[in-house]
Amino acid sequence: MNKVLYIILISLFSLTIISCSSSDDSAATSSDNTTTATNDDTTSNDDSTSDNSTTTTDNSSTTTDTTAPVIAEVTVVTTPTNDSTPNYTFSSDEAGTITYGGSCSSDNTTATTGNNTITLVSLSEDTYSNCTIIVTDSAGNVSNTLTITSFIVDTTSATLVEVTAVTTPDNDTTPDYTFSSSEAGTITYGGSCSSSTTSATTDNNTITLVSLSEDTYSDCTITVTDNSSNSVTLNISSFVIDTTAPVIEEVTAVTSPDNDTTPNYTFSSDEAGTITYGGSCSSSTTSATTDNNTVTFNTLEYGTYDNCTITVTDNSSNVSNTLTLTSFNVLDQMGGSMQGVELSLSTAVTTLAGTGSYGSTNGTGTSASFYSPVGITTDGTNLYVADTDNHLIRQIVISTGVVTTVAGTGSSGSANGTGTSASFNKPYGITTDGTNLYVADRNNHLIRQIVISTGAVTTVAGTGSDGAVNGTGTSASFYNPYGITTDGTNLYVAGYGNHLIRQIVISTGVVTTVAGTGSSGSVNGTGTSASFYNPTGITTDGTNLYVADGSNSLIRQIVISTGVVTTLGGTGSSGSANGTGTSASFNFPDGITTDGTNLYVADVSNHLIRQIVISTGVVTTVAGTGSSGSVNGTGTSASFYDPTGITTDGTNLYLTETGNYLIRQIE
Repeated sequence: MNKVLYIILISLFSLTIISCSSSDDSAATSSDNTTTATNDDTTSNDDSTSDNSTTTTDNSSTTTDTTAPVIAEVTVVTTPTNDSTPNYTFSSDEAGTITYGGSCSSDNTTATTGNNTITLVSLSEDTYSNCTIIVTDSAGNVSNTLTITSFIVDTTSATLVEVTAVTTPDNDTTPDYTFSSSEAGTITYGGSCSSSTTSATTDNNTITLVSLSEDTYSDCTITVTDNSSNSVTLNISSFVIDTTAPVIEEVTAVTSPDNDTTPNYTFSSDEAGTITYGGSCSSSTTSATTDNNTVTFNTLEYGTYDNCTITVTDNSSNVSNTLTLTSFNVLDQMGGSMQGVELSLSTAVTTLAGTGSYGSTNGTGTSASFYSPVGITTDGTNLYVADTDNHLIRQIVISTGVVTTVAGTGSSGSANGTGTSASFNKPYGITTDGTNLYVADRNNHLIRQIVISTGAVTTVAGTGSDGAVNGTGTSASFYNPYGITTDGTNLYVAGYGNHLIRQIVISTGVVTTVAGTGSSGSVNGTGTSASFYNPTGITTDGTNLYVADGSNSLIRQIVISTGVVTTLGGTGSSGSANGTGTSASFNFPDGITTDGTNLYVADVSNHLIRQIVISTGVVTTVAGTGSSGSVNGTGTSASFYDPTGITTDGTNLYLTETGNYLIRQIE
């Protein structure tokens, strides 16, 4: 039994050996020397040697890849960038499949050995700091995790806003400009503008534009490019650079001399702008237009204006040339003359009007005629003459010599009325305040008023009979009133017949006595303690009265405020000597006028025109030979015949001659 079992076991073992040998031979035939990598290491050890068979172990082996790829960053994503599909480069030492992590992805999913450039996709504006890449090789080995260096995707441009435009127009060739930017960046300039400032900050940016010439700038732009290369362009508001100053010129000078204290002046400007005044002149007009500009000066004092200037500053702050106004004189309508500026006379004597024979003809210049004209006054434009023996008031236009009749019938009378319906009886003195004429109607013993604009004649004061009664209006009386003057408020009358100096308040007609005893004399003193002898002419500078004391052959001064009477010139005896004060002599002085600095006297019986410097009393001869005549000429080569009335328009002297029936002018 045991022997049978043993035989069976031996048989089974032999079959196994044969089977294995056959399998090994087959393997050797098909794939000799092949090595198979495997983690199994089993060796067959056959202890049986009874059949002398040899079993050879196959030396083929199998190898497993357990090494993971190594990846590294080569080129980071540019940051910041406005590219929403930026490129990224990494290296791998093995090929494989790319897997993305975090916020990044790509259509590139296969890695090669070496550098791999991938394009990230679908990135929005954000910061990317969690993006990763891994590569898995074919054996399933997973690389290190590569974290992509953080980057920013920024696709939004800065916001630019103009803060302060360039002042326009402006004369600044390097003007400032301010804009705000919501981001920092690089500035570039377009159009006609540029600046050395090339970097913008977040907030306001003030830049200085350079190298601008005179022009209009409407194409200038500013572009700010941020660090992500986003750009935005701002159009600079149009502006003008103007570096040319206005040019101004005088067109119409101030009329001179004139008693207009608010005179007009016209100048031209080739640009509009703001007017600035210099010197003694000013005006409420402060804006100049392109073309002629007429300005009215603010109230001026009496005097000479030779320092007045005008400049115009245009809208670009360019200042014009300084225009110096032609010198002019503003004169005071005072004392029946125009005064306030010292006369500068050449002493040339001419005939303004009159034929040289008596008559009453109106006309021009020497075609008109007069009859013993005495009083004369002026408003600066016209002369007004008391044409005594014609019983008329006449007007002479200074510029043309045209003579007309203002008032009077031509016959003696005392009727009030208008123009030639009114009558006078030997009018002697005449004065004006510029609006009205006031006449000493001698033989009527009246003071009359004539409204220049209408010719209406009324009686201011006087009863019509001789007397010396003070009172109001027609209750007061005069005796042969001769000379008359006004300061604009009061009338002052030289009473020839009663040797008095009287005052009339124009507004009320109240008559009072300023000076004089009422009897003839030559006593100096105060008010009614002083005496005169047939006073004739009278004038005023507003502070003093100046009286031609005819029969005393004196020039007297009365301080209006105090009534103090003094002698300014004359010895008290007739003569023609020049000199100072009481060393000089006159011969029945009649008309008297002043320019405010000097007195000018019609020295009737000497046939001379005399000058007295008020401040010193120095007396000189202006014109006349000292003998009667009618010769025109210069200074003492000219001759007069009983020069009687005298006045000035601030430039010339004008006088009446009773002996020649002429109106004469001294330039």
